[in-house]
Amino acid sequence: MVSKDVSLSINKSYRTKDYVADVISFAYLDDISDRNEEFVDLGEIVLCPEVIDERAREIGNDFDSEMRFLLIHGLLHLLSYDHERSAEDEKIMYGLQNDLLKKYEERL
Repeated sequence: MVSKDVSLSINKSYRTKDYVADVISFAYLDDISDRNEEFVDLGEIVLCPEVIDERAREIGNDFDSEMRFLLIHGLLHLLSYDHERSAEDEKIMYGLQNDLLKKYEERL
C-alpha cells in the first residue's frame, strides 16, 4: 500500500504515465509456464488506498468491494492478462475478472 505521491512516482518512473494509479502490477514472469519450482513469485501489486477510496465513492461502491476488484485485477496482470493489448484481450481479462469476483463474493 502506498500514498498518492508514491503511486504517481512509480507510475511515472516505470510506466511513463503521469497520473496517480489505484493499482499497479509488476509481473516477474513473462510466461507462467516458464516456472519450474513449487513456489513461484508472480510479482508485486501496488495499491493506493486513497485513490481506491475516492474511486469507490465516485461509482457508489464501498471500499472493501473496490479493493477486492482491484486485487483481482492486479493478480490477473501478474498472470499475464492485459486489457491494453487488444479489444479481444480486454474482453477475456474483464470476463475472467468478473467471474472471479462473482465467485469470491458468493463465498462471503
